[in-house]
Amino acid sequence: MSAQTERERVDQRHGVATALGIEDLTVHTPPIHIPWQVTPAEPKQKGAYLDMLQALLVLSEQPTQTGLALFSSQNQWPVYPQVGVGFPRQEMGQSYIVEFHLYLNQAGKTYDFRVFDGPLGGYEDVSIPGGQSHVITHLVPPVDGIPASNDPVYFGASIQQRNTEADEAGWYFYAAEIVPQND
Repeated sequence: MSAQTERERVDQRHGVATALGIEDLTVHTPPIHIPWQVTPAEPKQKGAYLDMLQALLVLSEQPTQTGLALFSSQNQWPVYPQVGVGFPRQEMGQSYIVEFHLYLNQAGKTYDFRVFDGPLGGYEDVSIPGGQSHVITHLVPPVDGIPASNDPVYFGASIQQRNTEADEAGWYFYAAEIVPQND
């Protein structure tokens, strides 16, 4: 006996479904939007990528799920310490939440970051108390002025540490998560 072809298997399943009184075998499921997560351990995923500027140390093995990157305000030449992500637009009119997962080393110190988004080039300044884990969350707005015919259009967000060198403000970066929003 020879192996069934794919078409024969489909026809057989259809025959069984018809015998059971099932008319439509089509399963309708809405699209699932799974967030991207980029980390020092996995800096590229499904079209998204991670950029790190002025990292003092990058470990891709520890912690095992994410890795980590060490930054400090003492090391800000020629650019400020920065972590950024880029990712392709999924749908016209869609915005994205980007979360940067950090640990701010020094309690009693205020950490200053500038959070950027693109391609529109917006930014906001945030100040966060140190000595704890923190998630910086930023909304990247939709860009409908760039037609879908130009896709892939890349969106992005980044955090840039703005403390002075004298602040000696060290921090760890673990992960960035990008979540498409269905408005």
